[in-house]
Amino acid sequence: MTLLNVNDDKEVGDLLLERMGTLLKVHQFDFDKIHVYGDPKEVILDYSKENDLDLIVFGAYGRDKITRFLFCDTTKVILQSSGLPLFLDH
Repeated sequence: MTLLNVNDDKEVGDLLLERMGTLLKVHQFDFDKIHVYGDPKEVILDYSKENDLDLIVFGAYGRDKITRFLFCDTTKVILQSSGLPLFLDH
């Protein structure tokens, strides 16, 4: 299992990885933590193509319609382009 965080703020990214890692440790999962900078859509899709993934678990959150229209919806792009099952947590 790999925890992949795409975030321009290293402190926030590391905090999120640590929180999820704590939960996985409690349930005795083995995992790697990766923090990457960049466009989440590109990073997640590239990572999924370069690695033999079975499933993407994705934290999704809503934005207003104008923002989605102007900047595209990451969740929608991952869902349409990854070719993998996607488990969304909102």
